[in-house]
Amino acid sequence: METAGLGRTGIPVTPLGYGAMELRVPKNHENAEEILNTVLDSGIRYIDTSPDYGMSEELIGRYIGHRRKEYSLATKCACNLSGEGPAHIFTRSQFEKNIHESMRRLKTEHLELLQIHCVTPADLPGRQNDDAVRYLEELKKTGVVDAIGISFKNGSLGQEMYPTKHQEAYTMEMMGWGVFDTVQMVWGPLTRVSEKEIGLLSAEGYGIIARGVLKKYFPEDERRLERARLFELCEEGETVPELLLRYALSNPHVSVRIVGSADPQHIRQNALAAEKGKLPENMLKEIDRRLSPDQEKGRDQTVKTVLNVEGMMCHNCERHVNEAIAKAFEVESVESDCRTNTTVVVSKAPLDKEKLSKVIADADYELKGITEES
Repeated sequence: METAGLGRTGIPVTPLGYGAMELRVPKNHENAEEILNTVLDSGIRYIDTSPDYGMSEELIGRYIGHRRKEYSLATKCACNLSGEGPAHIFTRSQFEKNIHESMRRLKTEHLELLQIHCVTPADLPGRQNDDAVRYLEELKKTGVVDAIGISFKNGSLGQEMYPTKHQEAYTMEMMGWGVFDTVQMVWGPLTRVSEKEIGLLSAEGYGIIARGVLKKYFPEDERRLERARLFELCEEGETVPELLLRYALSNPHVSVRIVGSADPQHIRQNALAAEKGKLPENMLKEIDRRLSPDQEKGRDQTVKTVLNVEGMMCHNCERHVNEAIAKAFEVESVESDCRTNTTVVVSKAPLDKEKLSKVIADADYELKGITEES
C-alpha cells in the first residue's frame, strides 16, 4: 500500500488504517500478537488506539513495539480511567497523565498524533487558549508529538446525538480555532455526513480521519444494503464490504480510513481490497444511487411518543429503559428522565403499544401512560 501525508502534517499514513478498539475485548487478547503483526504484514501503516480501549495500548506495545518504525501511531487523551467522576476530563493534568501512561504502555517515546477524545467546545472554555490546549501545543513544540487533533463521540443507539450530530455541530467551530491538525469523523458509504466540511477542511490542509467506514449504525442500514443489491456490482470474488471499502477509498478528501477487526483473515482481505484502489466514477454514482436514502419514502416523517414509566430511580435505570426500547423497536432516538419518570421516543412509525408495555414490564418497570405526537 502506498503512503501519503496526513494532511499538511506530512505524517506518513496508508489510505487504510487499523482501529485497535477491537483489542479491548478480552477474548481477543490471546490472538492480539497475530492480529497486530498481520496489520503490519498486510501493509497497513497507521494504527489508532486510546486509553479507553482496555488493554489495546498495552498489547500494541507488547507485540509490535519492536516494529515501531513501521507505523504511525495515534492515541487519545482526556480519558479518565480512575472509575470515579466523568469518563473524560479536559484539563492539562489529565492530558499529561494520559500521555505519559500511554507512551509507557505503547513502549514509545514519541507519538505521531495525539487526539482529544469525545470533546465539545464547552469542554475547553478557553478555546484555543485553554490551558489543556496549550499543553498539547507544548508537546508539539518539544517533539513529543508531531500533531494534535480532535475526535468526537458517537454516543449510543437511541441517543439524540448518535452517531454524528456532535461532529456536525462542532467540527468547523473547533477547527476554526487554528490549533488542531486533524479531525476524526464518522463517514462512510452508509453514513455520508459532513461531506461539505470534510472537503473544506481537506482543501485547507487538515488531515481527515474517517471511522465507522463500514459500520451499519441503524437497523435500516441493513435493509438499505439488501435493497441496493450491491453484490451485482462486485467483481468476481469480491465481497460487498470490500466494494464499500473501495468506495470509501475513492474519497480524495479523506486521508485515512480506520477499519477495525479481530480476524486476521479479514484484515488481509481489507488490505487487498485497498490495494485494488479507487472505484471508477460511474461505479461510485451507481452505488450512490442504490444507497440513496432519498429513495425511501417518508424518511423524514417521525412520530414522537412520550411514555410515563414508573420505577426509574437513577441514571442506570434511564439507560436500562433506553436500551430495552432501542433493542425492541426501530427508533431514531430514545431519552429517559428519572426525575420526571418520562421517556421520549422518536420513531418513523407509531410504536405497538401492547409490545411497548411488555418491553417495559420485562425490564422491571411499569408503563403508566402513552402520548403520541406526529
